[in-house]
Amino acid sequence: LYEDAECVLDHLRENADKFKIDPDHIYIIGYSMGGFCAMNLLARGAKVKGAVLLSPCDLGSRYINKPARYQVTIDAQKGGYFRTPDEDYMDNDVREHAEQWQFPVLASQIDANLPIRFVGGAEDVTTPSPIHIFPSMEVMKARGMDVTYEELPDGHEYAGHRILLTKTLFRKIMELEQLP
Repeated sequence: LYEDAECVLDHLRENADKFKIDPDHIYIIGYSMGGFCAMNLLARGAKVKGAVLLSPCDLGSRYINKPARYQVTIDAQKGGYFRTPDEDYMDNDVREHAEQWQFPVLASQIDANLPIRFVGGAEDVTTPSPIHIFPSMEVMKARGMDVTYEELPDGHEYAGHRILLTKTLFRKIMELEQLP
């Protein structure tokens, strides 16, 4: 996923004039598996101005620390959410990279000057913040990074608060845009 996202970022930069975008004001927003993708992008040095991660899924830590919950995640992906060469591709990839994909490990590799905003759901049982967000935030704060967390009154799907979610994401990007 993050390799595809790197290609998208490269394409945006290479075609900034065509798309009428400022390549110095690109932000990443990642939700759930997209948050996993965003953490990997950031750790690999993505040239962005900041990131907002919404209920990111720490697949590495889930595989290592919660094998039963990890299996539920992998089984759900076999339903066709992601196109992969075969149904075991994602599982094999996670098993091979789980150690390096743990969010606290990735957090230690992110540029310490990059501001990051996390948003979680108070009722999120899919990617609960104490497991999927807080450990990496601790690493980031220890490194002196500009990182914040906001909790919304909803579950992983944010189905009951879509307007609040939209306003929150917009506000987070505007916060990042105001930083020097």
